[in-house]
Amino acid sequence: SGLKGAHAGGLKVALRSAPEKGKANAELVSVLAELLGLPKAAVEVAAGATSRRKRICLAGIGEPALRARLKGLLKG
Repeated sequence: SGLKGAHAGGLKVALRSAPEKGKANAELVSVLAELLGLPKAAVEVAAGATSRRKRICLAGIGEPALRARLKGLLKG
């Protein structure tokens, strides 16, 4: 599991969990929380719970800080 890079205006994240019973969504929340240094409670699948394309809602981080963290993650 982990960040694979930028893709079509979003991020591509590889997951190991099967997309059944919310397992992949829970793993996605965990992976993003860890990568961004946020608690899991601050990361929510806001739209697309049953789709490969999702919209994520993040709490506790402003846009400038998020952009800086993503830039660092995508460089490495």
